[in-house]
Amino acid sequence: MSLICPACTKELSRNVDDLTSLEIDTCFYCHGIWFDYNELRRFFSAPKLYNKFRLPQHNFKMKIKEQPKQRICPRCPNSLALNEVSVGEVLVDECGNCKGIWLDSGEIGRLIELHKKGKLKGKSETVKQIKKGHFDKGPIGSVTKTVAMGLSLLFNPKKVVKEK
Repeated sequence: MSLICPACTKELSRNVDDLTSLEIDTCFYCHGIWFDYNELRRFFSAPKLYNKFRLPQHNFKMKIKEQPKQRICPRCPNSLALNEVSVGEVLVDECGNCKGIWLDSGEIGRLIELHKKGKLKGKSETVKQIKKGHFDKGPIGSVTKTVAMGLSLLFNPKKVVKEK
């Protein structure tokens, strides 16, 4: 079953990064992006998707003629809550139930810039995943993840390592 855009109520399209198998859902009409839980974190290590959706052409605002009064999560029937990131810089929609994140057109670019400038602040799920995603992408994060997986396999070969 296809997901429905919480901003313009059109059908979302699936986009897959071949290298990482990460799949995100985007709206062709309003250019918003839906991230299921932990997908925003993984987005920074998915080169195809990261390079496609952080580019300037996805930083424009498209006016939506009729927006729903209350945005509904594409994954579950709950309403999305607006959460402030970096003291009024960006308002993002998050689902309190499934922890999914909806970013309107241009918000991913603004959030990346805020993070690069060290101005990404807040306790929202969005902020947590962006910070963890940039750490995972960096050299220390990659080494740490590899060492942790190796140690886990060494000491507990039957247990699967889960990302936090």
